[in-house]
Amino acid sequence: MLFSSIKVDGKKLDMNKATKKRIMKLPAKTLHDYETLQPKRTAGWTSAVGTVAIIRAIKNNTQRIIPCNAVLDGEYGCHGLSMTVPTIIGRDGIHDIKILKLSEEEEETLKHTIDILNHHMRFVENYLDIK
Repeated sequence: MLFSSIKVDGKKLDMNKATKKRIMKLPAKTLHDYETLQPKRTAGWTSAVGTVAIIRAIKNNTQRIIPCNAVLDGEYGCHGLSMTVPTIIGRDGIHDIKILKLSEEEEETLKHTIDILNHHMRFVENYLDIK
């Protein structure tokens, strides 16, 4: 989570560690809550909203920044992995990936995540004999 980029009315919002820790627990709980909804229409609805935003950006060539998965080629120090990043999308697909300035803590967390993903990706590549 990129706490360093949160703004309210254009002003940076600072949070203490306790607040960040409490917020970081919310996605797992929220995901669980969505998964237990019957007939699971909320998760489908939110996926559809994101899909429509991407389609509109492509159709109308808006060059809009949309958080979506992209295979990274050096952005954020990552190579060959797909991660959700702020992407500029238009008629030709992804035009650019916006590089956000991260705090030191966010950079460390991202590097840790990339290391874990790389480990699992190498396992899959070895298993499938992909070079």
